[in-house]
Amino acid sequence: MWLNTQSRSFAVPTPLPATNGNTLVSIDGALYSLFAWLPGARPLPTPGQAIAFGQALGELHTQLAPFPTAPRPGMASYGALGQIHPALPHPERLDLPDPAASAVLSWWRRELRELEGFIAGPYRQLPRQVVHGDVAFGNSLFAGETLVALLDFEFAGPDARVIDLASALWGLLSVERGVAALPLAQALVTGYRRVVALRDDERAALPTMIRLRNVVHTIWWVG
Repeated sequence: MWLNTQSRSFAVPTPLPATNGNTLVSIDGALYSLFAWLPGARPLPTPGQAIAFGQALGELHTQLAPFPTAPRPGMASYGALGQIHPALPHPERLDLPDPAASAVLSWWRRELRELEGFIAGPYRQLPRQVVHGDVAFGNSLFAGETLVALLDFEFAGPDARVIDLASALWGLLSVERGVAALPLAQALVTGYRRVVALRDDERAALPTMIRLRNVVHTIWWVG
């Protein structure tokens, strides 16, 4: 609702009030919210769309920078691996019944150890503000090469700013896309840097932040 009081080049979801003025309604123990319809189509994406996406993310970060960074109850930052999902409070103890998974589990535990060292050090020194929390091309709407809306602020909250850029890159740099994703990734970063100047420590941390996004995504879905 606060974002909708600001002027931007793209839309964000607008919660509609019920007859009592509330935007969150409980019906039979379930919570519901209704939002205004936003036009547009899912991106392909193309290099032009990647640039537009990066610019929009930079614009969003600039707008969110002064917003209070008070923690949201029940929400955890990317650096709190044991709080990502209540069903997996000890992700290092993850086990799989298939004996063939031993190599994957060995990698998993090693990855967690390395990331925990990163979280305890460089991660805590990165610029922090309220972020989107789940940046992905699938959470956007386009009209041709123009980004018209960013969606899905379910995980918005205070965190290291660069995690949003890492999340977008993580979604692009998939095995399925292979080397074809590299121009898209470059275009995304180019668009973002037109609006936000990355600090040296953010640039240095970006590869590890992509790994952190991968681990948090896994913890959430396994949970």
